[in-house]
Parts: sequence; C-alpha cells; structure tokens
Amino acid sequence: MTVAAVSAALAFGVEGVGRPLWLVVALVGVAFAGGLLAWRWRAEMATLANRYRPVTPTGAPERRIVSTAWEIGIMAAGGAGLLTYLGTADHRFGHPLHWVLAVVGVLLGYALGIGAVTPRVRLQSPNRKA
Repeated sequence: MTVAAVSAALAFGVEGVGRPLWLVVALVGVAFAGGLLAWRWRAEMATLANRYRPVTPTGAPERRIVSTAWEIGIMAAGGAGLLTYLGTADHRFGHPLHWVLAVVGVLLGYALGIGAVTPRVRLQSPNRKA
C-alpha cells in the first residue's frame, strides 16, 4: 500500500514525493486501514463465538480455569525493583546502569513471584449473555 501510494504520487507528478512526509502519510493510512480491518474482524469473531458458546452437559455455560499467579508476580516484581533501586541508590556509576539494575530486579522479582505461587488458578465466571 505504501509503495502504491508513493508510485501513484510519482506517476501523477506530485511535488516533494521524495520527502519522508509522503511515506509517513502512506504509513498512517495503512495503519488506519489495518486498525479498522482488525476491529471489524474482532467484532465478527466475537459474534460467532457468542453464537456457538459451549455448554456443560447440564446446560450451564462453560467456565474456564484462568491463572492468577501473575498478580503475585507483579507484586513481587514491584517490591524487588524498589529494593534493587534503593539498594543501589548510593552508586558511583551512571544512571542508565542504575536503571538497568532496577529492571533486572523487577524481572527477577517477577520470575520469583510467579515461581513461588504457580500453579494458582481460579474458575472464571461464565458470560451472562442471552
């Protein structure tokens, strides 16, 4: 689409086609069209999914098992990141390295938090759509 827009502009003699502005305009147009397409596709798929909703043998809507371990992982990530940041607060090195160490603390805390509580699940309530 981007190549087509730039080629059409060259063919019709639009001034300044070699400038990056035309590529940005074409890319924004493609992104907008892709967003509309994805939005319509998701709406259509949601309609189809609601139409053919699975039920249990008793006729009740099916309930899914969803993980809740990520909640504890996020809490541990925040705590570990804060502790890492505070622990390296009296540093003699530059700020980018200080921030990288804090991010490493966040990732380590997230991994430890999820690992400590996995598996942790709950039943998701069924959709109440008629």
